[in-house]
Amino acid sequence: MRDMRRKATVLYARSEFHIEQTDRITELGLEIDFSDAFIAYINGHEVVRSGVGRSSGRNAQNIKVREQKGPQFFALPEGILGDYGRDD
Repeated sequence: MRDMRRKATVLYARSEFHIEQTDRITELGLEIDFSDAFIAYINGHEVVRSGVGRSSGRNAQNIKVREQKGPQFFALPEGILGDYGRDD
């Protein structure tokens, strides 16, 4: 990703994850380290955004520079996973 600096305006990344014992979840969140802005999706649905005013992808507008360094935690809305991963 270092060779993308000052060249790319959009980066798409995908990560698969598995959750065991979904009935015991009390909080779900995303910890992410980012430079300027991001939009996170789960199963095609936007769940959190930071530093993006409106729209997304190449059409994103009002991008704000992030002054804070290091990872940041974002709590995800309750019920965001819906029925995915449930055993019942």
